[in-house]
Amino acid sequence: MAKSCVTPKGMNATNSNSNGERFAEFTLDEGCPLCSGTVMIRATQAGAHCYCPTCHWLSRPQMRMRGNGLELAFSTSAAA
Repeated sequence: MAKSCVTPKGMNATNSNSNGERFAEFTLDEGCPLCSGTVMIRATQAGAHCYCPTCHWLSRPQMRMRGNGLELAFSTSAAA
């Protein structure tokens, strides 16, 4: 499982409320494990979703707070 640990310096975050659902959206520069592009992340109570507009990669990482940063863990389901 690949892990990426970032601090608030590398993130741009927006907290929002939509239809009563709480979520946070943020971007992570150079966060894509495939192409090193900027990753868009939306975190809800159900979990996190990632999208890279550069290579169109989609993922559901595991997220947890780690000290003063956020850790994203991406699991690999297949490798060539």
